[in-house]
Amino acid sequence: MLTFKRSALLKRIFWSPPDTFTGLICSICNKVVDLEDAKTDESGAAVHGECYVLRLQQIANKEKLREDTKRAFPLESAEIQIANLF
Repeated sequence: MLTFKRSALLKRIFWSPPDTFTGLICSICNKVVDLEDAKTDESGAAVHGECYVLRLQQIANKEKLREDTKRAFPLESAEIQIANLF
């Protein structure tokens, strides 16, 4: 269910005349992005440049943590592989 603030924002952006259009919505932080400053992510959605960089860093950190965990606990992954054989 949409809250009042969000539904009011959606009405202002999507149901207003074109001359009052205030900007795009960042697909990461859901805040308005000026058309001149807008970047696009891999799916073509508008984003702030800073938001996109932070999201890429978070993804890289998660992948690194996953690999570090596999290296730190090699027996657990081997036990899981053996358990999947039976």
